[in-house]
Parts: sequence; structure tokens; C-alpha cells
Amino acid sequence: MFTYDQGCHWVSSKETIQLNCIMDERICGDTIFRAEMVSKNKFMISDVWLYNSSCIFAYTNFEQRYTWIPKILNRFHKHFEGFVSLIHKSQIETFSSKGSECYTDDPGTVGFFVEELTNMHWVTKSEIPDVYKLDGFDGYLRVPSLELSQYLRTLGNRFQIECTKNEDDSWTVHENIPISQVNASS
Repeated sequence: MFTYDQGCHWVSSKETIQLNCIMDERICGDTIFRAEMVSKNKFMISDVWLYNSSCIFAYTNFEQRYTWIPKILNRFHKHFEGFVSLIHKSQIETFSSKGSECYTDDPGTVGFFVEELTNMHWVTKSEIPDVYKLDGFDGYLRVPSLELSQYLRTLGNRFQIECTKNEDDSWTVHENIPISQVNASS
């Protein structure tokens, strides 16, 4: 948040911190960005609600705001050593996330979270009890416990599950994951 009288602030549900940021004063008339703290002196800007006291969120869609943010940052923000760096979400090359927000094209609408299941694989039950093969991969699915064995049997002959490959070419099922059952005939 940028204000004329107070400067730049990081406001979260837990705290408010005044930031040492170099920003042109023309943007400081009550401008509110949605940002995520990447590190102590680096913040990723992903959306803008107020720009110089104008609620642009109410009459623009997310795509318009998303493409406008880099232009704002290039024009009004400068980064020097020891000061806060503001970057656009598109500048993050490696960013670990649990999912992403999706938006409609309607102005003033809030995004909704979609969990990213990056390690989902199709698994097919073999003729041998507790032996499951991953479609398109070598190795087998590890079934180290009776509970997992019983659970996998309830999923049918073919299903999709989140798992990770081990060094010995076996696969380990993730704990506490959403699992979708697909009938083998489909």
C-alpha cells in the first residue's frame, strides 16, 4: 500500500511493516497492490485494487490489470541495493506453489484457487495382489502398509493418484491427497 503521508507498507493478516521502497510520488495517492513476500526485500505484485484513489478493480478484469502492472512498475519503481524490490508475477522463474488463482473476464470479480496436482499419474492394478503399474512408466507403486493396500483396492482396476518416483524406479503415494477413481471401462 502506498500513501502520501505514510509511504509504503506491507500489510498482512499478522502484521504491518513499513518498507524502504523507492517509488515515484505520483503513485503514492492511496495505491493498493496485492503482493506476496518472496523474501525480506522482494515482493511479487500480482494484482492492483486502487490506483491513486481510483478503484480500478471495480471496472477492469484481471487480464487488463495483470498486463498493466509491469507498465506501472517500469514507470514508477526503481530498485537500488538495500531497498525493497517490487517485481511482477511474470518475472518469477522458479516459484513453488500449491496451485493458482483463476479469474473470469468480468470486471470486479475475485479469483478462485485451483489446486495444482503436478504428480498425478494413472495407475493400473495387475493380476498380482498389491502390485500396481504406472501407465507409461517403468517400476511399480509401493504398497508399504495394510491400510494403503486396503485403500487402493477400493479404487478399482484403474485410477489416478498423486505419487513420486523413487531412486529405485518404484513410486510412493503422497499422503493426504485427493484421489479420483476412474472405471477401467471408461
